[in-house]
Amino acid sequence: MLDKVTLAASLETAFSNRVPGVTSAQTTAMTALANDIANAIDTYVKGMQIAYTTGLVNGAGAVTGAFGNIIS
Repeated sequence: MLDKVTLAASLETAFSNRVPGVTSAQTTAMTALANDIANAIDTYVKGMQIAYTTGLVNGAGAVTGAFGNIIS
């Protein structure tokens, strides 16, 4: 599951680790950038669609086979 809050925190930490002596203004900017990137990733991932194409077989028991799909 995609967790935007955790993703944003990880991005902010990555930015902070690359910039020594971060000022308050830089911290604010990095937080905003991390949130913007997390939102963009969340929107992109949630916009993906998986279309079933072929592969599953329904017999007397459980459904079996390989799930054929196209991701767009």
